Amino acid sequence: MIVTNFTVKIMSVLYRAVLIRIIGAEGLGLTELMSPFFNFLLVVASLGIPPVISNLISAEKDLKNINDIVKTGSVILLCCSCLVVLIAYIFFPFYANAIFSDDRVKPCFLALIPTIVLISGFSSLRGFFQGMQLVSRIGKSQVVEQSIRILCGVGLILFLQRNGYALAVVLIGFSVSSFFAESGGGLFLLRRYRKICGEAVGKFKRKKAFTMIRTGIPITVSRLILTMVPAIQAILIPEALIRHGASLPEATAFYGLFIGVAVSVLHLPSVITGALTTPLMPAIAAADANRLDEIRNQQIEYSLSFTYLITVPILILLYHYADTICEILFASKEAGPLLSLLALGGIFIYMQQPLTGILQGMNRFSRLLLHYFLTGILYLSALCFADYHTSFSPQILIFVFLFDDSILFIINYLYLKKISGFHVPFFKIYILPLIISAFAYIAMIMTENEIMRISLNDLIILVPSACCFLFVYVILLLLFKVIDKKFILNLLFSRERRKNRQ
Repeated sequence: MIVTNFTVKIMSVLYRAVLIRIIGAEGLGLTELMSPFFNFLLVVASLGIPPVISNLISAEKDLKNINDIVKTGSVILLCCSCLVVLIAYIFFPFYANAIFSDDRVKPCFLALIPTIVLISGFSSLRGFFQGMQLVSRIGKSQVVEQSIRILCGVGLILFLQRNGYALAVVLIGFSVSSFFAESGGGLFLLRRYRKICGEAVGKFKRKKAFTMIRTGIPITVSRLILTMVPAIQAILIPEALIRHGASLPEATAFYGLFIGVAVSVLHLPSVITGALTTPLMPAIAAADANRLDEIRNQQIEYSLSFTYLITVPILILLYHYADTICEILFASKEAGPLLSLLALGGIFIYMQQPLTGILQGMNRFSRLLLHYFLTGILYLSALCFADYHTSFSPQILIFVFLFDDSILFIINYLYLKKISGFHVPFFKIYILPLIISAFAYIAMIMTENEIMRISLNDLIILVPSACCFLFVYVILLLLFKVIDKKFILNLLFSRERRKNRQ
């Protein structure tokens, strides 16, 4: 899963890197303005069914019942997504002007809407593989999706651009490529599903359908809040920038650099942490359902420790080499200061991943909903306050952005500790790695200074210096016994396989 996640993330970054060179920061900004509203419709269409499918399958042993669960979920998802698409088209003239500050987004958004049916329909299969803990299939399907997206997207955009079409029309190529990509990834999952379950088709179970919908509603509401916040953000930030003196193209370009470049690079550690989170929810659900509190708490402790130990060094590297990374990947050195500021509080963003997966696995969807709602209101209120009562700037925006994530992390962490009683050694896991990172950072600076004597090439300086930092960091973690053989075995292998290897 780590390998496929890494491949998908690198492909995604490369796709954005090519896009920004073809359509510029302004074009990338237009795609980012559209994404939150598309995700909002997608959440409504999914109705919270995929994670419910995952949880139901994780507790099921009979293959016939598993097929029934998949069939029931698929029917609900297809019906709901078709209804959402129909409503989105009918009411488009009424909501388009309110949510899109730039008219050039509209054709691209209209072309993207049909993709909702594909994503929702095939998400039942993602729930199946997650529930069966065969998450590598999901990762491979994402590789297929990204491959098609890159080939079709770059090809169509270049074709439309070279034929003299305006940017609004060129971006339709972006939407069409997404449709083909989701088709390819979904068909890949369908083929793998049939290899496991054969040609047998499950039956639609009305009782199961009601259970799925009833359980999925709290998930949907919480995800609506999650997607509603970035959607409102996509309206507030460009308008705030325009009110404080920026032109519409400048505001759009800044949003592209902020979300499309800085935040995109910041999410690189999710390559590894996401590989942990995907199978975490069904594993926690199974342990919690069987009242195996000790095993559940051990999974919680290792997942939080793993996430922290992985993201700390990566965020330090992102902070130090922000300008270089943005220049090499996106030819956008101006996004470097934004990335540096984001990296200072990025740990709260990544620690959210396992926390969310754990609480969902323990069926605490309603409580998550409350936390998302409260922090979402706080974040949007802070954005409005910064707009109307201060001199709105990128620094203030990033401060508010990180403040929201830190509050959400603290609330979820304390609540999980209260209901589970898990214990993570504070000094060993949270403080000692920071001290170790300081020594690794000094070693990196010394290496960097030596390399700069013979070369001023950014890439030649970055790679060996970063490798030195990571090498010293891992060696010191082993020397101070922050990680050991038991820790590594718990991460890599199931309980039975750990016993055999020990």
